[in-house]
Amino acid sequence: MESTVCFFKKNNTSIWYLFLLLIGLKCGIRSLDLEDQEDNWNPEIFSRIIGGQTSVPGGQPWQVSIKLGRSHFCGGSLIYDNAVVTAAHCVVDLDLKLVKNLIVTVGEYDLRSMDEEEQNIPVSKIIVHPAFKRFGYIDSDIALLYLKDRVKYGAEVQPICLPHKEDLFEAGTLCVVSGWGKVTEDGSVSDVLQEVELPIIDDKTCNELLETLNLPSIQNNMLCAGFPDGGRDACQGDSGGPLACRRASGIWTLVGITSWGIGCGKGWQTDKTRSSRRGSPGVFSKVDKLLDFIVQNIITGENFF
Repeated sequence: MESTVCFFKKNNTSIWYLFLLLIGLKCGIRSLDLEDQEDNWNPEIFSRIIGGQTSVPGGQPWQVSIKLGRSHFCGGSLIYDNAVVTAAHCVVDLDLKLVKNLIVTVGEYDLRSMDEEEQNIPVSKIIVHPAFKRFGYIDSDIALLYLKDRVKYGAEVQPICLPHKEDLFEAGTLCVVSGWGKVTEDGSVSDVLQEVELPIIDDKTCNELLETLNLPSIQNNMLCAGFPDGGRDACQGDSGGPLACRRASGIWTLVGITSWGIGCGKGWQTDKTRSSRRGSPGVFSKVDKLLDFIVQNIITGENFF
């Protein structure tokens, strides 16, 4: 296996997909989609988790809850049966004692009850992107969590696909953000998984908006999503969770990781004279720009094989 690891490290990250093909891993498939007999998917089955709606069991089978003990504090995405992608800011400041109490729950739907396929698995190792900084501008906001045990896949537990570098999700593409975060900016978190559709915003437009709020421009490994009039957004507690976009083939892809934003569900075109009343688009870590970090650490991860 050592020679295999060396082979992967020296080649392009597209080799990752060849490897997954060889071991028979399927990703980005929901049982709900398999049950749909129509040729074309219907975006109206999703909500439009501020301004969103309650998901359904298995609606986001790659969504995980990251917990300290029994308390949810961040989301994440299952990309393999013992590996989860989340935001670096969720875990970077955890000391060794807290890491020992870190749990990833897959198959989670209702935080108040034990779900049918729910599995609670301790985290064995955390790898934070080396370019991420605890203070200042949030960049390279991504981390990998290795699990002590492999999850059991089912209708409500499936991995999401990583993007190909050639994948193109243009501005205006509606993608799904999910999580158990606050349902209003000043409100409480949701016990039941929520989801909302947000359109991708092109970098130029997003940077112009951030400039009006005296915020720095997004970096190459960030992307923005949201509606100008607000009302629909991610919020506290959703961090680390997926921005999932669907390829033309029907396969769901992890395009972004919920990272940061100003306000929750606030518009940025209203009351331009008072920036305190305005929010920013949601900013997400752009996964296709961070593939090298993911692939290198997955392939060489101590628990992978």
